[in-house]
Amino acid sequence: MSARMTVNEAVCLIALLGAASAQGIAFLPPVFTLADQPEPKKMAAADFNHDGNLDIALSTKGPFPTEPEGASIVVALGDGAGGFPDVISLFTTTSFWGVTAADFNGDGNPDVAFSGTQNGVSYMLGNGIGEFGPRIIVQGSTLPTALASADMNLDGIPDLIWGSENLGAIVVALSNGDGTFAAPVSTTAGSILDVNVADMNLDGIPDVVGGTRQNGIQVFLGDGAGNLTFVDFVSGDSSFVQGMGLAIGHLDGDNLPDVAWVGEGTTLSAAFGTGAGTVSFRQTIDGGVFFPKDVTIADYDSDGLDDIVIATFSSAGVYRNTGGGTFAAVQFVGSSSQAVVCDAFDMNGDLLPDLVVTGRNFGESPIVAVHLNFSGTGIPGDINGDGSVDLADLNAVLSQFGGPGSADIDGNGIVDLGDLSVVLFNFGTIA
Repeated sequence: MSARMTVNEAVCLIALLGAASAQGIAFLPPVFTLADQPEPKKMAAADFNHDGNLDIALSTKGPFPTEPEGASIVVALGDGAGGFPDVISLFTTTSFWGVTAADFNGDGNPDVAFSGTQNGVSYMLGNGIGEFGPRIIVQGSTLPTALASADMNLDGIPDLIWGSENLGAIVVALSNGDGTFAAPVSTTAGSILDVNVADMNLDGIPDVVGGTRQNGIQVFLGDGAGNLTFVDFVSGDSSFVQGMGLAIGHLDGDNLPDVAWVGEGTTLSAAFGTGAGTVSFRQTIDGGVFFPKDVTIADYDSDGLDDIVIATFSSAGVYRNTGGGTFAAVQFVGSSSQAVVCDAFDMNGDLLPDLVVTGRNFGESPIVAVHLNFSGTGIPGDINGDGSVDLADLNAVLSQFGGPGSADIDGNGIVDLGDLSVVLFNFGTIA
């Protein structure tokens, strides 16, 4: 490529790449990795090897299109820049669903627990250098789905919580603190496909929100001893779905825990917390989503308001919180088609939540894409500092291409394709 590239040609590249960012929320071009792994189902994050960089654990389905054969639990060690140079397969079987990371035996090293509809709930103890001990079974197959960890009995040790389709229950297994667990205790629930933990009634005790196969949510209050009591149910958009993702955050500015969720229909829903453990009636954030699969909540633009990101059949979509429980129209972040899972992890240690997305790349190899967050620190690609990435910035890159100049965004001494990709990816972003 030469500096003679025209603006029209560059604009065509923008359309080809499909790059977009939400107003005030900006990401660097994605770092693609783990292209040869089976399709991830859920993700968790921890520093498994104590190198100061965040790592991820993934539960995967089987390799496309032969799923579910060859499903595995994978730990990918981060390099602090969005990449994962070392990938470890911990356990391979026929089907996995949930994964969570916590220190279950109090040795200061993060461990991994995982669930599979055919294999029950298990865990593996970490040794602090990215290696793990043998698989230990907590409960055999009762069709467990999503999995979470939290200190449910306030003894300072994380416990395990999961949904069980077979039992129609939320299940809690209290940790003994030595790497073993007490017998699991079930609380009657619906057909639970996702679980999340938060203090829904502000009493200092973790509570559980479960997402159901019928695209609704159920709220269960904890008593501080590991027991749960059902208190509220919010119905979904009436579509019968096979998948569900939910997240908890502060969506309407009152600092009470709110819930956002999706099912494999067309709707992103939210219910705002009352502070008493119950939630408001369901509100539709977006009724025209193309097969949403997962949702995450984080304050991406550092404005004090939690934003929503969803994984959809077409890409990852960002909804910027505009205050009072309202959101700007979705803006898609082009990482892959058929996005399956999305999460907010700080992958480069800059204290900003980054966007980690997994999915299939146009029906081919599953991928993991890390979008490093550049929000709140200026817009990447806004070379002239006018608050937007526009044709003036694109012209600056093209006119300086191949030499030094102000358009050297990545600071490598030359204006090159790396700088052009930053401008193209964030083209149209407004502070």
